Amino acid sequence: SSTGFLVPFMTFRFAGLETAAVIADSPTLHLIWMLRIAAVVFPGAFLWGMSFPFALASLGRISGDPAKPVGYLFAYNTMGAVAGSLGASFLLLPLFGSTRATAHLVLLPLTAAAILAFPGKWPGWTAHLATAAAIVVTFMTPVLSVVSRFLEGIVTGGFVSSAGPFLLFLMIVASWLVYRYRRESWVPILAGGAFLQASLNPMPAQLYMLGYQYARENATRIHGQIQVFEEGTIEPVVVFKDPGDNSLHVSINGKVCATSIPEDMQTQILLGLIPVLLSSDPRDAVVIGLGAGITAGSVTVSNAVKQVDVIELEPKVEYSARAFANYNHNVMANPKVRLIIDDGRHFIATSKEKFGVITSDPIDPWMAGAAALYTVEHFQQCRRHLIDGGVFMQWLGLYQLDRDGLKSILAAFAEAFPDGDIWLTPSNALLVGSTGKMTIDVEALRKRIADDPAVKLGLQRAFLPNLEDLLAQDLCSCESLKDFLKDSPVNRDGNL
Repeated sequence: SSTGFLVPFMTFRFAGLETAAVIADSPTLHLIWMLRIAAVVFPGAFLWGMSFPFALASLGRISGDPAKPVGYLFAYNTMGAVAGSLGASFLLLPLFGSTRATAHLVLLPLTAAAILAFPGKWPGWTAHLATAAAIVVTFMTPVLSVVSRFLEGIVTGGFVSSAGPFLLFLMIVASWLVYRYRRESWVPILAGGAFLQASLNPMPAQLYMLGYQYARENATRIHGQIQVFEEGTIEPVVVFKDPGDNSLHVSINGKVCATSIPEDMQTQILLGLIPVLLSSDPRDAVVIGLGAGITAGSVTVSNAVKQVDVIELEPKVEYSARAFANYNHNVMANPKVRLIIDDGRHFIATSKEKFGVITSDPIDPWMAGAAALYTVEHFQQCRRHLIDGGVFMQWLGLYQLDRDGLKSILAAFAEAFPDGDIWLTPSNALLVGSTGKMTIDVEALRKRIADDPAVKLGLQRAFLPNLEDLLAQDLCSCESLKDFLKDSPVNRDGNL
């Protein structure tokens, strides 16, 4: 129950220190992050860790033979760990969110505490029934969410101010008093107070949008109104509107990864249109990463494209694409589109098909886990899954990436696509490769654009009204970068 209270509390309290640390030096900032994480994670981990030896001690007193209860406890603990991790990740968090999922989970120790507090009044079958009922209510019904929303309405309506700290203090005082004068009842009261505290303390959605920046700035004034807030199985998804220019932004796991700002629109549109225009047959296309859906929508507009498989790791990202319907040609309602929930690299590696277009728009390579989508091995897999004359395109953000990091990724791409090209937008690189050397037939390309009005309109939306403007984005070939990339460490699965 400490989650709902400590996360926003520590974020707000550390905001000033973090701002100063950003100006000062990175190690100080990382130390502050470590302290903030420890303050949030340690209490729950410490208390749950205490529960196991306490349970062992209690069972040892009941039974003369310590081996049997210890064996039972380890068995039940193992089953509970497996069921709990699966249930929390795939049911509780996606259905109810972190705050209410925490409130739901408090039901289990609350029931256990009630059973243990009155051992003489609980027949064996009643205890099992109560435990089963608690599990069913926790994992299978939305009843507690309805109760939580009702209680939350009372709190936010002004009945109680600062509900989280108030309830936390009240819970501690009440537990101490009961423990002092009626020791057998203090455990269920403590658990009940924890449930109320978790229910009444919803996690601010803005924390998932921009993390500690929300605490440092006025979210509603600077970062605008939240349009979508979903806590997914893997990561939270937030769509918000900037009050300054009314642009939409999608933040996934606290990282803004797509917007409707003109500069970003150009990149996202070109990620879809360039490989379609350059491919020998773009009939079957794959888009790795859904995001705002603008790249996928740009692929679908071409008459030559018949099917688009969009590979997305987090199911809740679909909500962000639906929020961008006015910018992505309502891609989620397009019959050409098939949304596949899978890891992009896994999909490519295990697919038995070949595609005319594979365009990849993952998160930045410096984000945890993302570097695997920028390795030689992945690029080679993508090349093997192209038809003859098919085109692969990879997005690469040039911001917050140092020279060595940039060279390692370019070297990886050049090894897989030695005849590839590097295209540029204002702050991004677009890496383009094929099964062989690409030769751009200007007149054929001009005709293809003229014969497909939707593609021509897409280029205009990307601020490239004619073919010459589009081709001006083509910076250089991988061949021309040999001296620049000489002796560069290549990004591979073995080093990342």
